[in-house]
Amino acid sequence: MPRSDFEAVLAALDSLAGDLDDLGSRAGSPEFQLIRALACEAFYSDFVAPGAPGPGAWSEIDFSFPLADRVKKDWSFIGVAQ
Repeated sequence: MPRSDFEAVLAALDSLAGDLDDLGSRAGSPEFQLIRALACEAFYSDFVAPGAPGPGAWSEIDFSFPLADRVKKDWSFIGVAQ
């Protein structure tokens, strides 16, 4: 992630920090939408760190069909060995 994007994410998190009971009123803000999109992407990527108990999101949402079951995920780009 480019440094400018990373800083934008940190700024979005900072702007949303504080009173979590009021978070719903900020649901339409660009900062909320950015963090929501990143959270959804992280969840649905189905990444489970080595040694983590799991299950992954695909199992949790019962996403299973023959073609998807054959997918071998390659997380080497983030330094995770297979």
